Amino acid sequence: MKSHLSADLHPIHVDDRQIQQVLLNLIINAEHAMALVSNRVLTLRTLNSGSSVVIEIEDTGMGMSYEVQRRIFEPFFTTKPEGAGTGLGLSVSIGIIQTHGGTLSVESAPGAGSTFRITLPMLTQAAVFSGTGLDA
Repeated sequence: MKSHLSADLHPIHVDDRQIQQVLLNLIINAEHAMALVSNRVLTLRTLNSGSSVVIEIEDTGMGMSYEVQRRIFEPFFTTKPEGAGTGLGLSVSIGIIQTHGGTLSVESAPGAGSTFRITLPMLTQAAVFSGTGLDA
């Protein structure tokens, strides 16, 4: 595993447990995607982008076709064999991120791995000074 973590991220307000669930879902999916490849690398990146914080999880797995990418956030959609997955992990994850005012997207191609990108809005200065937000 590689990590490229920014030391000066914007403050964001999140439910820690929900964001942990999203990250765990993405990491488990990356692990499954890399099961059949020899060069297994999982990279976690955090950075500021304008008025947002971005979290990226990149894998060197088998990648996904455009058709699969279009459907992966649908409830009960899975590429796993029957009985091996419920198809709810990414659907729940995108719902959690949207509830936090953010986005969850993917970039992938067959044979080229995948990068999942979470974008979360930073706290306004008023929220930071009033103590209504949590630093991430």
